[in-house]
Amino acid sequence: MAETIPSGVKELAKLLKRRHARVLDVGPGHVGKNSIFLAKKGCLVDAIDKKTEWVENVNKAALTRRLGDRVNAWEGDIRTAKLGKGKYDAVLMCRVIHLMGDEKIARSVVRKVKSATKPGGYNLIDLFIQWKGVKDEPDRFIPISGRLKTFYKDWKIIKYVERPKVFYHGNWEKTAWLIVKKPLAKRK
Repeated sequence: MAETIPSGVKELAKLLKRRHARVLDVGPGHVGKNSIFLAKKGCLVDAIDKKTEWVENVNKAALTRRLGDRVNAWEGDIRTAKLGKGKYDAVLMCRVIHLMGDEKIARSVVRKVKSATKPGGYNLIDLFIQWKGVKDEPDRFIPISGRLKTFYKDWKIIKYVERPKVFYHGNWEKTAWLIVKKPLAKRK
């Protein structure tokens, strides 16, 4: 069965017009579908995930599709990883931010990926948001509608989309995604 690519990732790919754009995929998941999709579009993708098996799966999937030179997945925790400054043309986190535990940790991670993004680069975050039917989950950060935009007050919002409830892993969830652009560096 083919994996569906989220609409936010497709939008990001359109924005990354430069061939060989360097992208970081935070939490690529068990098959790295977004990493593979972006690599097929010509991007050079680094991917970080905490699960050894998933990292191995992403690297195998890249090799199977002859994209081993475009995808490099490694094991690590985004909360403690050293990403470097201004290294990436884009950073994406799809269905990851809720795993950060609370807003303080989520903001810390967002600051880290913002720093790792080049001036003029993009961040894409796809996440769960609160709604009336959501169950309270301990150790999860599920923001209210629109809250994510406050993380990027200093960046240009390219697109923000809230989706009605979707069926995800046996539960009804409400999701949103945001693409933002980092301001260009100011000339001195």
